[in-house]
Parts: sequence; structure tokens; C-alpha cells
Amino acid sequence: MIEHWSAQTVLSRSALLGALLAFPAAGHALTYTGSGLGTNGTPISATADFDLVTYDFGGGAVDALQITLTNTADVTDLRGNLLTGIFFNISDVGSLPTDATGFDGLAPTVHTNQTGTTVSNVDIAPAVNGTATDGTYQLVNGPFGIANDGTNFAGWDYGISTVGQGLGFNGSDVGGDDYGIFAPGSNLDGTNIPVPVIEGSATFWVAAPGELTSLDQLGPTVRFTYGSLPDNYFTGVPEPGAAALFGLGLAGLAWRGRKASRA
Repeated sequence: MIEHWSAQTVLSRSALLGALLAFPAAGHALTYTGSGLGTNGTPISATADFDLVTYDFGGGAVDALQITLTNTADVTDLRGNLLTGIFFNISDVGSLPTDATGFDGLAPTVHTNQTGTTVSNVDIAPAVNGTATDGTYQLVNGPFGIANDGTNFAGWDYGISTVGQGLGFNGSDVGGDDYGIFAPGSNLDGTNIPVPVIEGSATFWVAAPGELTSLDQLGPTVRFTYGSLPDNYFTGVPEPGAAALFGLGLAGLAWRGRKASRA
């Protein structure tokens, strides 16, 4: 049977070729999303973007795991609803570096008071070990212990959090929510939110051990924590894969081509 190509068919196949050329390699990035209710019933939500990049911790560029935490809620109205950390798993990796030679963090915008004073590109990691000082983030290798409400955190290999979280971060059980992440557009004036506080998102980099070769090694869920207590949390799951969505697009283009050829 002779296949007749209409203009629509040619256009569809050209679009397909363009999509193939432009489509990023699978596994380039992985985004987890989650939502829950805050301490006063206010809806809260967050995303965590994981990627494998190169980063210079001070001794030259090396392979690194990049994690960007974003508060995606409509509003943050209480300190207990600040996004303050994430717990996650990576298979076949023994431990991650927790000091400045292999762990770093950056907050693009930090509010230093409730009246709108901001500072850009603030270094927020790592926290100083062995102190009870709030104000920065710490990465800790698990498994962790039982939180004050009986929640078992032993199933998580790694945690990045503001100092404290009641899990022995930084050598103490200090609850810290300074430098928590609030939802952009929230009115800080007159609210019960401590300063300094991060607007929107913060990004962390962890030097990647040799065993970490693919984002496929990340676990099926993450745990977002908010406020200063570890029992305040909600689960995040991966967003639908871009490859799956792309597959639907391929099917649609193929169907259009077959339909046009029969015209």
C-alpha cells in the first residue's frame, strides 16, 4: 500500500523530529511534590528538585547532587508552617559528606526583618557542628531516631534541615526554624514568623560519592519537614516523568500521521 503524505503529516513528523532533538536525556532531573496541612490547618506544599551537576566546594569542580527546596503554598502565616527540611534515601551509597568540603547551601533571598529588608545570595550551610546555634542548615547521615511524638525516622538515610528538628542535628536537640522557607507573597509584617527567613526556595549541593551515578538511585518518596519539630511533616512523591508525557506526545503524533495518510 502506498502511503500518501499530506502537509499535515509532514508537519507532524517535522515536529516529532524537533521534539526528539530538543528532548533532554532521561534522568536529567527529578522533582518530588507534596502537600499537607500546617499547624493551624493552613494548606502547605513543597517541591524538591534533584539533579546531578558539577559544583566547586573550594577545591575545584566535582560531581555533586543538587537539591532545591521550594515552598509552593499560597501563604505562610505561622512559624510552624515554614519549610525547614527534607529527608530522603539513596540506594547503594554509604554516606554523604556533611562539612564545608562537600556540603553547601544558598538562599537567593533572605528577609532580615518583617518590614521588607532583604539580602541576596546568603550562604546557609553547613551549620557549625557541636553548637546549639540556629540560622543555618545541616546535612546528617541516618538512620535517625524516634521523634518526640513517636514518629520513626529510622527509615531515612539522609536529612537536610535547619539546626535542630529534635533529631540530634548539630549535636543537640535544639528546635530551629530561623532561615525556614516561606511562601512568596506572604505578609511577614505582624505575623508570628521569625527572621531571618528565606523567601521561596533554597538550593543545596552535596559532593556525590562514586557510588552515586544516577537519579534512579533516589527513593520513591521524600519527607518534607516544616516548623521546628520533626513530627511536622508530609510526604513527597515524584512528579509524572517527562519521558512518560513525551511518550503520550509520540503516540498523538503517530495517530495524526496515520489519520493524515488515509485522507
